[in-house]
Amino acid sequence: MTDDNEYKLPLRHWLVKKIEESAFDGLEWVNREEKTFKIPWTQKKYPNWEKHCEIFKAWAKHRGSTNLGDPFDFKKLKGNFRCALNKSDDFEEIKERNVSDQQTGNYKIYRLLDKSEVTEKRAQRKRSTAGSSGSNKPPAKQHKRSYTPDTSGWPGGSGVSVKSEYKQELEQKINSDIEQQLSNSMSSSQMVPILIIRKLHFIHTICYVQYKYCQLFSHQFSSIIKFLSIKKYKN
Repeated sequence: MTDDNEYKLPLRHWLVKKIEESAFDGLEWVNREEKTFKIPWTQKKYPNWEKHCEIFKAWAKHRGSTNLGDPFDFKKLKGNFRCALNKSDDFEEIKERNVSDQQTGNYKIYRLLDKSEVTEKRAQRKRSTAGSSGSNKPPAKQHKRSYTPDTSGWPGGSGVSVKSEYKQELEQKINSDIEQQLSNSMSSSQMVPILIIRKLHFIHTICYVQYKYCQLFSHQFSSIIKFLSIKKYKN
């Protein structure tokens, strides 16, 4: 294998090959048995950043980038390499062992995963992607529920609305009730408050069932006022 560009090695094999060849300053095994290695990760403002950037440039060329810019975009090359590491299922970053607060010698530690670990990591990534896709779906459309009070036990029996026939029945009931009370021995001054209470309560019940018949309240209330005026005039 003489030319990386010819064989287009994936990142895992490309990195292992470069580690074995000691191709870049600072790229080396930390523990070969544990398959841990470190990658120099120097910021641009610190010494030796150009030397440590060679690995980022080499990976870009390996992936087919021929125009790196002059001067080259260090931040972009470094970001692309980081993205390749994060997207790959072959590596695990050991963040607690990274060094990033020094002027020189900053690095990241990674571990090569074995076949079973790679398979599990891919499965976890798929599950995570599927869960994210499901959470982005718009919520199911909720159907508005209409509520109709149960009035089946009330006079009228329809359980849905107050019919016009029932309005007439109500008026007849109220007028009959008034005449019946007048025929009793109770005096007018004692009878009137009782009639008012009964009549208003009865009308309020019907208006609560169907708001559109609130006009009935106004009509019956006018009859009460008229009735009281007549009684007052007679007395």
